[in-house]
Amino acid sequence: MLPDGLRVPIKASGVCIGRSVECDVGLDDEHISRRHAQLTPTADAVELLPLGRNPVAVNGVAHAAAVTLAHGDRIQIADQRFTVEIVADVAAAEPARWTIEHAGIWHAIARAGFTIGGADGDDLRVPGSADGAARLHPVQEGLFLEADDGDGVWLNGAPVAAGAVEPIGEGDRIAIGDVELTAHRRTGAGVTPTRALVVFPERVELRLLARGGRLAMWFAGVERTLVVSERRLELLAVLLRPPAPLAAGAYVPDDVILQRVWPRSDRADHGDLNVLIHRLRRDLVRAGVNGPALIQRQAGGGGTRFAIHATTKIDVVDG
Repeated sequence: MLPDGLRVPIKASGVCIGRSVECDVGLDDEHISRRHAQLTPTADAVELLPLGRNPVAVNGVAHAAAVTLAHGDRIQIADQRFTVEIVADVAAAEPARWTIEHAGIWHAIARAGFTIGGADGDDLRVPGSADGAARLHPVQEGLFLEADDGDGVWLNGAPVAAGAVEPIGEGDRIAIGDVELTAHRRTGAGVTPTRALVVFPERVELRLLARGGRLAMWFAGVERTLVVSERRLELLAVLLRPPAPLAAGAYVPDDVILQRVWPRSDRADHGDLNVLIHRLRRDLVRAGVNGPALIQRQAGGGGTRFAIHATTKIDVVDG
């Protein structure tokens, strides 16, 4: 348990606490060592290994050597207090390139689908917020914010629409309830602190099936696949195989898309199209692809395109 009721899981590879930005949980305090303590899960407990010059207090007793922690044990490092909660095993995570910071404490975002919300099972617990109110996805060197229902999730002072996926940049502020988080690109990650890197696929294949379809994309030889439902499939089909004289990669007018995606409805409008675009971008991000960079809206509205490189190979296959 972290201050203000926030929570961070102890992954199988352990959690490092200290003043260095390379730590999983960072504490901005001059009395804390760069690497102050390491928490490592065991079969039924957690082992605490003090690493800094000063001891770590457990239940009010100072420890300079390793100590086994049980559920409910209280840890104090300088002025910060934590409570150990042993609830389940947590799988090892990939090295994180991004962190989010709150009140001088930062948390590594090492996997896609990092949840923020009011549930005990959320990766970062924000008391008073909806369960799974938001998700963070590190994708292609970038970071993306996904709002669940859009109620109470803000990015840089603007509300995030329900189901929307927004790219996060260095220093961007995420507000959920009364808690404000700040995103930071991790030092030493080898990437300049810019917004999400745009990586276009060298090949795209859309396979049209009786119900839904399959989208496959190749990035530097790595394949990413996505199963898409009927309307999302129709949207991809018209963007990748637009009517003449348009070509793949061009902006397709909204009216053309509406007629293709909703051929038997005269009630579908731009609001329906925007929701569909939100959902497709979200599905792409969850598949490990920069959805907002690939599915682009024309400035001022009126058209949508699947952004590709001039050398990208496009295949739309029936059956």
